[in-house]
Amino acid sequence: MGELTKAVICVLCVYIVQHLRETAWIRKEICSMPLIEVKSSEARKNFRDLLDNVMTGDSDIMILRNGKQIAAIIPADDYTDIREELEDLRLSRIADEAYDEYLADKEAAIPYDEFSADLISAGEEHA
Repeated sequence: MGELTKAVICVLCVYIVQHLRETAWIRKEICSMPLIEVKSSEARKNFRDLLDNVMTGDSDIMILRNGKQIAAIIPADDYTDIREELEDLRLSRIADEAYDEYLADKEAAIPYDEFSADLISAGEEHA
């Protein structure tokens, strides 16, 4: 590999790294929505203002009760975009809880055939 080729590759590498750093900064500046934490009592009093903040893209809102995060207000478009992932997360939590219950008392487990029959009959009742 010639010296000129090595120099061009080095310049390109420096350019790419610089571009990635600039892009990361831009992405952080544009995409990183500030999070405002608000006590639930304040949220009740200022609900309209909080909705305006979210709607205009100024911030996401985290509602606190007794210092604990209990709910978030995010733009509806964002919620629509992440809804499937959110459903997967919730189902995963339910599965984890069911597995923990099983581990705590394996004797209470229902055999698969019985469980499957119960699901099928429940589905027929709702059809």
